[in-house]
This record gives sequence, C-alpha cells and structure tokens, in this order.
Amino acid sequence: MKKIIFYTLALLTAIAYTSCVSEVDDAFDKSSAQRIQDAMENDKDVLTSAANGWIMEYYGSPTETSFGGYNLIMKFSKDSVEVASEKAMDPYRTVKSHYKIEQSAGDILSFDEYNELIHYFSTPVALEDGWTDGYGFEGDHEFRVKSASKDSIVLQGKKHGARVVMTPIPDEYATNWEGYLKKVKEVEEEMIFSSYKLFIDKDTVDVSPKNRSFIFSYKELNEETDSLDDKTNQICYIVTPNGVKLYNDFAYGDYTISGFEYKDNADTYEAYKLPNVVLAPEFPSLTQQLTNKNNVWWITRENLSDPLKAEWDIADAGLAKLNETFRYVNLQTKSNHFGLYIRNYNTKKKAIVSANDAGMVWFTATEIAADKVKLTFKDECKKNTDCDDGGAYYLNPKKVKDFNHAVYTLATKEGKIFTMTTDRLKKPSYIILTEDADPSNVIKLKVAYEDFKKLSE
Repeated sequence: MKKIIFYTLALLTAIAYTSCVSEVDDAFDKSSAQRIQDAMENDKDVLTSAANGWIMEYYGSPTETSFGGYNLIMKFSKDSVEVASEKAMDPYRTVKSHYKIEQSAGDILSFDEYNELIHYFSTPVALEDGWTDGYGFEGDHEFRVKSASKDSIVLQGKKHGARVVMTPIPDEYATNWEGYLKKVKEVEEEMIFSSYKLFIDKDTVDVSPKNRSFIFSYKELNEETDSLDDKTNQICYIVTPNGVKLYNDFAYGDYTISGFEYKDNADTYEAYKLPNVVLAPEFPSLTQQLTNKNNVWWITRENLSDPLKAEWDIADAGLAKLNETFRYVNLQTKSNHFGLYIRNYNTKKKAIVSANDAGMVWFTATEIAADKVKLTFKDECKKNTDCDDGGAYYLNPKKVKDFNHAVYTLATKEGKIFTMTTDRLKKPSYIILTEDADPSNVIKLKVAYEDFKKLSE
C-alpha cells in the first residue's frame, strides 16, 4: 500500500513539474541573453525615435536641500548625443558626445564620454556657490532605465538615485532649442521672487525659494496637544515654459499641488488644475530693486528735468577740457557698492575710454518708506572707501573741474530724499526719482540701455 501511494505521488509531481516547465517555456521562448539584448535595443529605438529630441528634467541627489532641477535638451543618434543646457546660454551652444546602453542589473543609459554640459552636474567639484567640494551638484551621468516609451522615458540616477524624466520636445521648438531655453529663463525671471504668500482657500502658507526649491512654512494642528505646530516642507522645482513644476507634490489638507502655471504679465500664479490655490509674490520695495545687484538703471540727458540738465552740462563742460564727454551713466550695485557709474567717450581719439578709466562714486541708499529713498554721499572720495579709482580721479577738482555738479543731483553729504514712482512694481521698466525738497528735480532711470546723449560727429 505504501508503495502504491509513493508511486502515485511521484507521478503527480512529475505531471505538475511538466506542466510548470511548459508554462515557463511558453512565457520565455527566448533566452535570457536575447531578452536583455532586445530590451536594450528597444531603449535605443525609443531614444532615437524622437524627431525633435528630448527635454530632460535633470535633478541631483533627491534630498530636500538639493539644488533643484535644470533643463537639458538631447537628440540621440545611433551612438552619439547632442546636448543643450540652461547652463550654456551665454553664449548658447550644443555639445556632442558618445553614449551607450548597457546591462547592469537592468538597462543603463551611460554618457560614457565626457560632455561638459552633462558632466557639469556630476563632477564632485564645487562649481557654484552653495555646492560642496567632494559632492558638487550630486548629479549622475549613468541612469537606470525605469520605463521607456515614445511619450516619456523615466530614469533614475545610478549613484545618487534622483528621478529624471525625459519627454519629447514640442514641435514649436523642433528647430529652436535656444528658444525653448530662453523661454525658461524668461519664465524664471518673471515668476521667481524672494518671498510669496500661497493662498489655499482661507489658509495662507509662507513660501520662499532657495536653490531652485520652495520652502513652504505653515501651521499644522497637533491632535495630541490640540495646538498649532510650525511646519516646513522644502521641495525642489524645475522651471519650464509653462511655469514651475515641483519634483514632489506639496500636500496640504485635501489639496495636492504639483506646481504653478505661468501666464504673461500676471501678478499671481494659479496651481496647476487648482484655480483656488494661488501663489502671490511679495514684490521687493523700490529701494530694494534700485540697489539690487542684478539691476542696472540707466540715466540719459533727455530724462533729466531742465534744472538737472543744467547741472550735468556744467560737469560735461569740465570733461570737455580733457577731450571727454559722458558716454553712458547708470546707477548700479557693483562689488557690493551702490552708486553712480560713469564711462566716458574720448572726443579726440573717437573711442570709449577703457574700463580702467571708468569711475564709480559710492552712495548710501536708505529706505525711508516703501516709495522713498535717501541717497547720501560723503562729499569726499578716498581710495577704496568712497569710490573706485576712476571716481576718485573725476571728483578731484584739480583734474576734472565741476564734476561734482552731476554727483550732487543725486546725493550729498546731508542726503537727498526722493519719492519713487514706476510703471510696474513687479518688474519695473523705469523708476522716476522726484526730490522731496525740490519737486522740479526729476530723474527717470530706465532698465533699457541708452547712451547719456547722442554724440555729435
């Protein structure tokens, strides 16, 4: 009886094994080596199939404090890739290099030949402020292929693990990669400010950007203590022609926020598909914009009121004795000093003076109110204390007669207080300074470059 049972069990086991082997053979009718080869060939087919190229949303180490995302554009051929980058816009350029698909516990897209636009992010060198030597941006140049289709390719950094998504470049930018990256830059300039308020129904969340990430600060109910606790959530973002896209969604109450939509000339930005969630920038004061190191405010003779024209003409007559005249004049912050920057034209040599001969007179700008600024000049010019060398030369009455007539229209030892007006607080194209003590003294500062006056031939 025991033998019968034994042989019966053995027969059933053999039948079951044969059935399983048949199913496995049906499911894997190719060898593992062939399946791996087919998968890699499919990945390459997808990479090379995008006629316009791919937009890569490139991120480094996926931590809260990483450095946000940047746009790379790539066009793949059989064994090479052409790359453009946000970091290569001045001047715009593309760089070609070799790539390969290889197998290492899954398909790997490897940029195995040095490409300055890709390896800029994977080098451990601190190439920018905030990066740390030995870590750099913490990006990758080898990526695991998580999925690949004609609509998108999802990658994961092999070393640092960031999610990197590639999508086909839109037809409107098919032959204009530079235009795509310029639009990204334009959107960033329009949308990114030093602070915001995020309005979610009746709630308000403070938002501040840092390293292409948003820091969301808000109150959250602690159910154990029945009190409101301070919470912060830092989420990286990337800028696109359509707005700002978050690396991870920001969850707040019943809302899931993936980013904010850009619209031309808008002062606030709605969250994607959430019209009742609005990101409102808090614009810098006019004094802050006047002294911002990224802004240059140009002065022209025609934008001076008549009393001030007369003063600048006196200064220009003093320069004429040196065969010079004002070429361009502006207010700017340079080397951490705000003040009047002057560069002249040599009327005898018919050439602009060298940068070494340019002058800058340093002012102190004090914010009196949201629309008022006080400009002070120490009424002297000692080397490396109140102006650069050129400014010291111009303010020396033994060398340049009456140059201070121009300087004193803007600042004096006692200080001049100006009321400021503009066309648009968010992004002014001009600021008009009107002196409180004498409203006939008016100076219009413009963003767009212009010579101080037309040169007479």
